[in-house]
Amino acid sequence: TGTVSIGGGIGMAAFMEHDVGGYNQGWRMGYYFGAVFFALAAALLFSYHPGKRPNPEGLSVQARLRGFDWVGIILSTASFSMILVALQVGGSTYPWKSATVISLLVLGVLSLIALCIWEAKGPSNKLVPREIFQHRNYSIGLAINFIEGVAAFGSLSFQSPIVLNLLQPDYFKSGLYNIPSAGGTIAGAAITAILIYKTREVKWIGITACALLTISVGSMALLNPHINLAAWFIPTTVTGMCIGCFAVLNPVIATISTPNELVATSVTIGTSVRGLGGAIGIVMISTIFQNKITNYLPKMISEVIVKEGISISHLPQIISSLSIGDTAALAQVPGISVRAVTALLAANQQAYADSYRYMWYSLIPFCVLTLLSACLLKSTKDQLTVEVVSAVQQRPKSGDQLEK
Repeated sequence: TGTVSIGGGIGMAAFMEHDVGGYNQGWRMGYYFGAVFFALAAALLFSYHPGKRPNPEGLSVQARLRGFDWVGIILSTASFSMILVALQVGGSTYPWKSATVISLLVLGVLSLIALCIWEAKGPSNKLVPREIFQHRNYSIGLAINFIEGVAAFGSLSFQSPIVLNLLQPDYFKSGLYNIPSAGGTIAGAAITAILIYKTREVKWIGITACALLTISVGSMALLNPHINLAAWFIPTTVTGMCIGCFAVLNPVIATISTPNELVATSVTIGTSVRGLGGAIGIVMISTIFQNKITNYLPKMISEVIVKEGISISHLPQIISSLSIGDTAALAQVPGISVRAVTALLAANQQAYADSYRYMWYSLIPFCVLTLLSACLLKSTKDQLTVEVVSAVQQRPKSGDQLEK
């Protein structure tokens, strides 16, 4: 997965670099290719024929579908969707006090309250079974899943824009700047799997990963235009390693801390909680960034315009040209000089650097909370045994007999 993500990112950057499909349209090709691969994956599902799942009660497919907690599924989807959309559009697309944002927040919170009441009083087959919380490591693992999702996915979502705005404006070369992060993810997953196998302990691995994530995210707050490349590569590589570590660590915590019959449910819930944290993290830092750049960019650009003697009436045109990196359009502004263009480009980069910095500040507390949560984990040496919970069936070749 990590290898494919590296190739996909660089390939999409190449399409953008050469404006495939028209000026500023190359980014569409990445999504077109993504759609093709998803379609191929969907087609391959028809060739997947797994063995029959255990069904001791002899329930039909319809009976099992009726056993789903459909009310809980609908309420959880509706509540989180409305809250996340409200946080995303609030302060940018719509004012925070607008009816759209307020109504989405109110309905989302009410749906969330209804979900909690329903899960406490409603179905026998709950969306989140209480039995999975028998061991405290699972509850702590869920907390780590959520908080680490906020920090990790939040930091990943802005890596490409940061490269383009601060370090490397070339699309293709900027794609290469993301290799350390993806490579770190691959290395982190492999190293974590080996360490768990050798030590049968997740606590100290988790504490180390949380500490490294805190340091790497904090280091990103030091980024400035044209900073030493090591200041970019080292923290992004470490962040990628931490993400790969948690991708292995969290399912291990879930599977060994819950009853055997609920292993799949526990892992699914943990993955969902991590994704929810990631969605909240992306919305949160996007909102912070938009608020800061809306304040810093016009202010810094205006200072340069006044200093260079350019009419302030050209501010919207200048900001528009800077936002898409069109220096040719910038040079056509009446009364602008080469020196003014250079100063405007520098001010634009500094405005973005200062705005990004607040994103990292907001993520540091979540990293610290993740570290504190990891410190509460109990030792897992007694739980990591050679017990096989669910055997994998080997399909015999023609003429062969299946050995037990």
